[in-house]
Amino acid sequence: MATVNFWDGMDKATEITGADKMMIGKNATGEAQYTDFELANQFISIQGIEMKPVPAGALPAGPSGETRKMQIIEPGDWTWNGQTFTNPEGSIMNLWWDGTTWSLGSSVELPQQPLPIGVVNSDSGSFDFNVVTRKLTVTGIGSVNIGKTRYLYNTPQTIDFPVETTGYYALIFDPSTLNFAIYLQTALGSLPNTNLFIATVFLNNTTGEFVVNGLADYLVNSIKKEGYKSTWVGRKYKSGSVVYDKNYFWEAVQDTLEGSEPEISDRWLPIDKFRRGQLTASPSYLNFNLNERKLYITGTVSFSINDKRIIINTPQTIDFPSETGGYYAILSTIAGVISIVPIASLDTVSSRLFFLATFYHNSNTNTFNVNGITDYFINSQPRSFILPSWVDRAYRVGESVMYNGREWVAQDPNPIVGSVPGVSARWKERNPRNIGFFSGPASSINFDLANRKILTSGTSAVVIPNERMLITAGQIVDFPANTSGYYALLFQRSGGTLITSLISQMGSLDTALVMIATFYHNSSTNELVVNGIPDYYVNGQPRPSGQVTLERKFSFDTDVPYYNATTTLSMTDTDPIVLKDQFVDYLYGLYDGLVSQFPDYVSKTQFGEQEDTGGARLPLYYYRFRPSNLIKNTGFGGDERLKIVITAATHGGEKTCGMAAWILMDAICNQWKDDEFLEALRWNCEFVVVACASPYQWNQNALGLSPGRKNLNGVDPNRNYPVGWAGGSDNPSDQDYRGPSPLSEIETQAVSALLQAEFVTGAIAFDFHTFVNSTTDPKDISWVITTQKTNPSAQAWARRLAREYKKKLPTAPQGDDVPFVRVSSAASGGMTYKYYDALGYKSYLMEINENFQIVPDYVRNDNYALKFGTESLANMLREVIKSSLV
Repeated sequence: MATVNFWDGMDKATEITGADKMMIGKNATGEAQYTDFELANQFISIQGIEMKPVPAGALPAGPSGETRKMQIIEPGDWTWNGQTFTNPEGSIMNLWWDGTTWSLGSSVELPQQPLPIGVVNSDSGSFDFNVVTRKLTVTGIGSVNIGKTRYLYNTPQTIDFPVETTGYYALIFDPSTLNFAIYLQTALGSLPNTNLFIATVFLNNTTGEFVVNGLADYLVNSIKKEGYKSTWVGRKYKSGSVVYDKNYFWEAVQDTLEGSEPEISDRWLPIDKFRRGQLTASPSYLNFNLNERKLYITGTVSFSINDKRIIINTPQTIDFPSETGGYYAILSTIAGVISIVPIASLDTVSSRLFFLATFYHNSNTNTFNVNGITDYFINSQPRSFILPSWVDRAYRVGESVMYNGREWVAQDPNPIVGSVPGVSARWKERNPRNIGFFSGPASSINFDLANRKILTSGTSAVVIPNERMLITAGQIVDFPANTSGYYALLFQRSGGTLITSLISQMGSLDTALVMIATFYHNSSTNELVVNGIPDYYVNGQPRPSGQVTLERKFSFDTDVPYYNATTTLSMTDTDPIVLKDQFVDYLYGLYDGLVSQFPDYVSKTQFGEQEDTGGARLPLYYYRFRPSNLIKNTGFGGDERLKIVITAATHGGEKTCGMAAWILMDAICNQWKDDEFLEALRWNCEFVVVACASPYQWNQNALGLSPGRKNLNGVDPNRNYPVGWAGGSDNPSDQDYRGPSPLSEIETQAVSALLQAEFVTGAIAFDFHTFVNSTTDPKDISWVITTQKTNPSAQAWARRLAREYKKKLPTAPQGDDVPFVRVSSAASGGMTYKYYDALGYKSYLMEINENFQIVPDYVRNDNYALKFGTESLANMLREVIKSSLV
């Protein structure tokens, strides 16, 4: 703060902030008056303001007879009259000018910024900690999420623990390399803030004891981590079993005899390090006060170890252990007494505590992050909608920040940089509001997302300290706007009624209203997240446990009857156009014709390349079929389309599937007016079709060569994807050779990027293949490989297809025990359909035979084969779409 002498007659201001721009007074309405430094300097004398830092080297003299401060963050050496001032890397140096000379005021380390916390989504077998070799192996496929950003990490990876010592480590993810690393907790301060903190790991180098906090599922020494038995009973236990007995956890150190009781038998040893517990509480019961550096715990709070639930004593107030920034752990005794200790001091703490969470607090910047607790309060406000400290930047209307121990809400549409809460009229202090707890059966409050309403029924109440107030049943409460956003649910004592409000407009509401919950609704994707109500209904059904994201559902405006293909195309060796002799440009030309014919519906995009002979590259194209909206749709969100992704001819020599896919898309374009099912596909679905995923193999086949399943590098593209890659063949001479590493081939890299970019909730994906079988076994005309979640649709498809062809072809086998198609549930290697599934698609691998063997006179790629292949694809779509309808 500067000392200011104002000229006569000017309205007085009490504070000035900043060096280049200042508030010099206020008018009659309280509006601040600002001026430039140079203009203000004509009328006022200023002492104690900062000088802008200069580059390393000789320091300039300050103004004679006046004091100045220069704050330097960059590392380097500064000189003055033979004296050198050095600022080390990662420090702040303050230099003082006293009117005649420069001197060192202070030099302190820069405040340590916390690492953002990432969340891992993966299969339970993806992370395997080998405690003997001190290595972590990451396989399979998964992602690291932070906010709305999602990173698919590289696999396989092997990560070493950095040192051979007992202690606490951190698992870190680097978004720039998509790799993980393990560091000692004490080394976190040296990492760039772009890295993400994933989990805390404890490893005892002597005993092999191992604990992880932050990963939900993992393996230890290739064995899924074993849960705990809630109580000891007199039976035989295997070595390594853990049970809870006499207020403590015990581990069997050998196969125990029946009746060998913990604490009495030497076959049991007490577990001598922390075990992770999962906190459960209403958010308002865990309140981190950053100004006082205290954690306040009220209400009913508990933590669980598998099926054992331990109640925490309340109320409790726990001090942060020091007045400096750092990483801390939250621990509890078996009696529910909470303590907070620095991460670096955990080795000195009693081992009979339970490890609940970690958090970071920087006391200088008031920066705060928690890992291990999903919902909590900061400074008595829900953490989801308040920033822990004010910084000098522009804010949106409705944004809340903590400043000088109070909460402030931005009021101006564009609060300018430097508008300080408490000084500028652009900020309004938010009045405190009671936080209530919803009490009642889940069925008493129902979120109707289609109509954007909340309905109440039965008996429910709002509870605040020392008071319980009934909610009136039979209310219908509208969401406050027809747009996506964050909302608050409040209770009005008078009449027992509920009120909803946009979060950004809460500051204008009566402070007597009791806040019950916050919720988010996306009107386009129908995503709903509720914070503050433990149990409720969504669309008349109990919501799943935890936060709920409802899959997008699609409603056709027509029925979905069985589709009978009408194509007359035949491409046998004696037809005018022979399929096996065509190069890939022939197929691209067919799709290009649809682009020219229907430019408002069909588009073409090159998304990658594949290696060809002689160093050439062949383009990979996808064709997008996206219908326009036939109505003017305003104010009700986006226009939904069911997305269907098809990759055809992953093995390019399998040409029948490529032609069948085009026949279906051509029919959708040209025959939709004559068929209800094609009409439904044309106007309700968006297709992304990779016409040929391996043009090299397609062209080699046209040349009369036989690359089999392999690309130019000798790799099977359908074994080169990350999911299941380790289970593929590692022999380069095999037709299904998986390649040197997952996604080693440029064509699979391109397809992988496309699949990730195109994914939306509820999307369907087909990998479309052709197979050849010289037998006349009817079951070999078509088959599908599915995942567990898509198998019911495949079973329904197989039954319907068999019935239809028994009716169509009297010469076909008519016995009830003779199928026409088969459904499988597994295949080895890194296959495309597995990758679809891991990305979230409803995933299928479909194979059709180029020989339609259930008629006596079949010929390769005749009309029977092409027609049946088209119907196989179309009617599988029919079953999947039926399962997607509400």
